[in-house]
Amino acid sequence: MKFLDALTIDQCFEQKELVLKLQSHWESHGSDPDHPYFYTLGVPFYSRPLESYFKATPRSNPLIHQHFNFLLGKVAKLISSELRTPVKVSNQLAFPGFHIYTKPMPQGGTVHFDLVTNSVIENFPEVIEGPLGYSFTLPLSLPEAGAGLNFWNYKYPLEIKLPETLSPKGPFPEDFIKLSLGNPEYIPYQLGKIYFFESHFLHQVAPSPILNPGEFRLTLQGHLVKSKAGYWVMFW
Repeated sequence: MKFLDALTIDQCFEQKELVLKLQSHWESHGSDPDHPYFYTLGVPFYSRPLESYFKATPRSNPLIHQHFNFLLGKVAKLISSELRTPVKVSNQLAFPGFHIYTKPMPQGGTVHFDLVTNSVIENFPEVIEGPLGYSFTLPLSLPEAGAGLNFWNYKYPLEIKLPETLSPKGPFPEDFIKLSLGNPEYIPYQLGKIYFFESHFLHQVAPSPILNPGEFRLTLQGHLVKSKAGYWVMFW
């Protein structure tokens, strides 16, 4: 896990306000459309079938570019410096986007690997190298009670015997995690800091049981895979 200082508190506020102004473009997620679990701005690869992803990307990317070019440029520059290799976006893939939580998350997210990097590599074999990929989160607004990431020092595939009912790709239920993998490291988020790690490490959006009215858990999200031309492609 790497930590990169990216934005000031004032810059985080400015970026948050841009996201809020684009609320008409948010997409809701959850089984109950009247009470969504969370929202996204942008097109995450995991959220839809491949064909739908490629149809939505040309509509989303111009919006993200228009309003968040400064933010994506800042992130690309910092990660490029860390990897000592250029980082770029590609119009073939969705630009990094945003997770927006407006309600408490007492259970947190699913425990998972970011295998989306594998899917991208499988679908772009002529331009993408594998198998290494990275994921990153940049918090722009956090509840007063805090928010963070649960992180296990286990990589895909797990080198332990799994019950027949579980897929090696996850997600993994709480009882299995406790018995077989133990407690995670909790990494508390700070505004304006990039949290950057190999995608194949097991992790979870940590529970945020308290979210007061008017508070948001708002983060920029993205992944990176390496092109055969030698630069890293930043996408969602």
